[in-house]
Amino acid sequence: MTDQALARLQERAGQNDPEALYRLAMLHIDGDGVPEDNDLAAALLFRAARQDHAAALRRFRLSAAQDDPLRPPGPRSPVHRGGKCRRPPH
Repeated sequence: MTDQALARLQERAGQNDPEALYRLAMLHIDGDGVPEDNDLAAALLFRAARQDHAAALRRFRLSAAQDDPLRPPGPRSPVHRGGKCRRPPH
Protein backbone atom coordinates (compact mmCIF):
# COMPACT_ATOMS: atom_id res chain seq x y z
CA MET A 1 0.00 0.00 0.00
CA THR A 2 1.37 3.40 -0.92
CA ASP A 3 1.78 6.16 1.65
CA GLN A 4 -0.92 8.12 -0.16
CA ALA A 5 -3.36 5.19 -0.06
CA LEU A 6 -2.63 4.63 3.62
CA ALA A 7 -3.25 8.33 4.34
CA ARG A 8 -6.63 8.13 2.56
CA LEU A 9 -7.53 4.99 4.49
CA GLN A 10 -6.61 6.65 7.79
CA GLU A 11 -8.63 9.72 6.85
CA ARG A 12 -11.70 7.60 6.08
CA ALA A 13 -11.21 5.66 9.33
CA GLY A 14 -11.08 8.99 11.16
CA GLN A 15 -14.48 9.73 9.63
CA ASN A 16 -15.73 6.43 11.11
CA ASP A 17 -16.11 4.63 7.75
CA PRO A 18 -16.64 0.98 8.79
CA GLU A 19 -14.81 -0.54 5.82
CA ALA A 20 -11.82 1.76 6.35
CA LEU A 21 -11.81 0.95 10.07
CA TYR A 22 -11.80 -2.76 9.27
CA ARG A 23 -9.05 -2.52 6.65
CA LEU A 24 -6.85 -0.36 8.86
CA ALA A 25 -7.36 -2.80 11.74
CA MET A 26 -6.24 -5.70 9.58
CA LEU A 27 -3.10 -3.77 8.59
CA HIS A 28 -2.30 -3.20 12.28
CA ILE A 29 -2.85 -6.89 13.07
CA ASP A 30 -0.34 -7.90 10.41
CA GLY A 31 2.00 -4.94 10.79
CA ASP A 32 1.59 -4.37 7.05
CA GLY A 33 2.89 -0.86 6.34
CA VAL A 34 1.95 0.28 9.86
CA PRO A 35 3.23 -0.74 13.31
CA GLU A 36 1.81 -4.02 14.57
CA ASP A 37 -0.61 -2.99 17.33
CA ASN A 38 -3.30 -5.40 18.51
CA ASP A 39 -4.79 -2.88 20.96
CA LEU A 40 -5.36 -0.32 18.22
CA ALA A 41 -6.56 -3.05 15.85
CA ALA A 42 -9.11 -4.21 18.42
CA ALA A 43 -10.36 -0.65 18.89
CA LEU A 44 -10.72 -0.14 15.14
CA LEU A 45 -12.47 -3.49 14.68
CA PHE A 46 -14.78 -2.69 17.58
CA ARG A 47 -15.78 0.61 15.97
CA ALA A 48 -16.45 -1.16 12.66
CA ALA A 49 -18.39 -3.95 14.36
CA ARG A 50 -20.57 -1.42 16.20
CA GLN A 51 -21.68 -0.31 12.74
CA ASP A 52 -22.59 -3.93 11.84
CA HIS A 53 -19.58 -4.45 9.56
CA ALA A 54 -19.91 -8.16 8.81
CA ALA A 55 -16.20 -9.00 8.56
CA ALA A 56 -15.40 -7.16 11.80
CA LEU A 57 -18.19 -9.01 13.59
CA ARG A 58 -16.86 -12.34 12.24
CA ARG A 59 -13.34 -11.45 13.39
CA PHE A 60 -14.53 -10.85 16.94
CA ARG A 61 -16.51 -14.11 16.97
CA LEU A 62 -13.44 -15.96 15.69
CA SER A 63 -11.23 -14.29 18.31
CA ALA A 64 -13.56 -15.30 21.12
CA ALA A 65 -13.83 -18.89 19.87
CA GLN A 66 -10.04 -19.27 19.62
CA ASP A 67 -9.20 -17.40 22.85
CA ASP A 68 -7.38 -14.87 20.69
CA PRO A 69 -6.17 -11.71 22.48
CA LEU A 70 -7.89 -9.53 19.88
CA ARG A 71 -11.07 -8.65 21.72
CA PRO A 72 -13.23 -5.54 22.04
CA PRO A 73 -11.35 -3.00 24.17
CA GLY A 74 -12.19 -2.91 27.85
CA PRO A 75 -12.30 0.06 30.22
CA ARG A 76 -8.56 -0.25 30.99
CA SER A 77 -7.61 -0.33 27.33
CA PRO A 78 -5.52 2.58 26.05
CA VAL A 79 -8.30 3.39 23.58
CA HIS A 80 -10.75 4.34 26.34
CA ARG A 81 -10.73 7.67 28.09
CA GLY A 82 -13.55 8.49 30.45
CA GLY A 83 -15.85 5.88 28.92
CA LYS A 84 -15.32 7.20 25.38
CA CYS A 85 -13.14 5.63 22.73
CA ARG A 86 -10.52 7.94 21.29
CA ARG A 87 -10.01 8.25 17.56
CA PRO A 88 -7.05 6.39 16.09
CA PRO A 89 -3.97 8.49 15.39
CA HIS A 90 -3.52 9.74 11.85
